[in-house]
Amino acid sequence: MKRKKVLFLVAVGIIILITVFVILNRSNADITPNPQLSDRIGVFGLVNPEMAEDLRVGWTRYPIVWTEWEEFRNSGTLTPKIRALDRFRQRNPGVKIIITLDSNHPTKTKCFMDDPVFRQQHNITDKLYATFRPKANCPPKNLSEYKEYVRDIVTVGKDFVTAWQIGNEVFATPRWDTVFYNGPFDDPNEIDYLDEFNAAYTTIKEIDPNAVIVSPGINFHRSEFDNLLNHIQLSDPDEQEKWNNIAINFSKLIINNCNKIDMVDIHLYHTIASIPNRVKWTSKVLNESNCNKPIISTEIAGPNPIPGSTEFENYILNDSQFQADQANDLQTRITLALNNGIQATLWFYSQDLKTAQEIIDNYNDPEYSSASNILLSKFGLVEKDGDFKPAYYKLQTLASQGIGSTCKVFE
Repeated sequence: MKRKKVLFLVAVGIIILITVFVILNRSNADITPNPQLSDRIGVFGLVNPEMAEDLRVGWTRYPIVWTEWEEFRNSGTLTPKIRALDRFRQRNPGVKIIITLDSNHPTKTKCFMDDPVFRQQHNITDKLYATFRPKANCPPKNLSEYKEYVRDIVTVGKDFVTAWQIGNEVFATPRWDTVFYNGPFDDPNEIDYLDEFNAAYTTIKEIDPNAVIVSPGINFHRSEFDNLLNHIQLSDPDEQEKWNNIAINFSKLIINNCNKIDMVDIHLYHTIASIPNRVKWTSKVLNESNCNKPIISTEIAGPNPIPGSTEFENYILNDSQFQADQANDLQTRITLALNNGIQATLWFYSQDLKTAQEIIDNYNDPEYSSASNILLSKFGLVEKDGDFKPAYYKLQTLASQGIGSTCKVFE
């Protein structure tokens, strides 16, 4: 009798253990990864191995800043980002990592806005200069020094980095207020972006002849195209000038360097409705140069109302409404991009930079000079304090259910 009781208790214990195991793993069991789609969806800035496993995404992208790299190299240690990415890849060997080489250095680059005459001509006050200068990537003063920075990073990362991107959003130059790149794009009289691109390309290939190269991302800003792919004139002359530069410079890069580029990157912000024709315009430029390269989007996010609009202010002040609309925007935006020929999309980005209250405080501060970009601080899938947002679960569902076909980037 006693033996039967013991066996009964053991059986009950086993049932309880099995039940607990099933409950703890139910979330993972319910989201079986689809190898076709998880290879087409990623998250910008994702270096948390547990989050990558939970989301089942196939891509991430991270910038490595020149000045930051140099600081850590001089201290005798690897940059924390590289160490984190190495651990991340070991834990998630199937995830593809894109590293953006970010030519931001306070003394080894030359920006337009550093020139006193240029600053005076464009009324770049000390306050504006302080706002933009720390963010601006510029052509190096010395290509040998720049190549040393590239060589260091590629040597360390070649075994776990999937692709290298040379700069980010460089095409609007020579406008000074584009933040991400501030210097000449193509100037025969001084070092320009095309010189920087070729120096980085040569250095990368010397270390890893099979390295994959990604073009700098195109930021379309507010540009839209009609069904004949003609650019629709913008009412803001500054925005129109930016676009004119982008169109000219992107074409120059493709015409001169198609054979050095493996993937073309475009950034899909602004309205969801603008996505199909933006993709078609990019394909048209590539086709005109007989440059048949896959198109990816390493930055895709929304919603993106026009700064100053009622909707923009509502999203700043009502975080619950923003989070609900963000989740719906994510599903529609990514689905439309993939169905219109984008081979891989990376949501921008993994975690909020500010809390909802910090964003409200910044928005109400008359001294805050970046209000137009303030929503970017809350585009993450996870709140600053670590709470998952509705968009997190939407992305998880997309990456597990599958839409579209297999990624063609590495076919």
